[in-house]
Amino acid sequence: MAKNLTAVAVAKARAGSTRREIPDGGCRGLHLVIQSSGHKSWALRYRSRGRTVKFTLGPVLIGAGAESANAPELDTPLSLAAARELGTRTLREVQAGRDPAEAKRRRREQQRAAEADTLQAICEEFLRREGPRLRTLGQRKADLELLYPSLGRLPVDQIKRGQYKRVFDAIADQRSLKRAARVQRATKALLNCTAGAPITSPC
Repeated sequence: MAKNLTAVAVAKARAGSTRREIPDGGCRGLHLVIQSSGHKSWALRYRSRGRTVKFTLGPVLIGAGAESANAPELDTPLSLAAARELGTRTLREVQAGRDPAEAKRRRREQQRAAEADTLQAICEEFLRREGPRLRTLGQRKADLELLYPSLGRLPVDQIKRGQYKRVFDAIADQRSLKRAARVQRATKALLNCTAGAPITSPC
């Protein structure tokens, strides 16, 4: 039977030549994972739909004084007490018929899809694909990059015409009307190429 870990034992646990997992008797399925590099994290092992699942909760919190007073959350630094609380909460979800690992995977897929649809991601893919056909690739890249500070992280289908206009106006004020017009043309070419078609499709 696994012994209850202590905060001191967690802090003193050292890396070996291979990855180690130390079970905690204070929470069923909770393990302290120590990589050969010395990185420490918490993982929970449980059964779901007839298979064993390893669910990473988060890294080990370094420094007890830094612990948050809020409820522990996934993928944030966790003390031993916080890891036990989060592990217990996760096991209740499993007992209720939900698989937290599957939910986490879906969230990551949704996040990756959202990031792939940002203006910056689409600009970069457009430049990569169209680059060999553009004689002024460097100029086009520099023009589109002027959109990034204000609009780059936004999904392209959520950006309104007025938002583009404000960026073009700012470029005209800070640089020149000629540069603003060039950025506007580059943006129009980008949107005309990608509108209504997967970004991987040729224009």
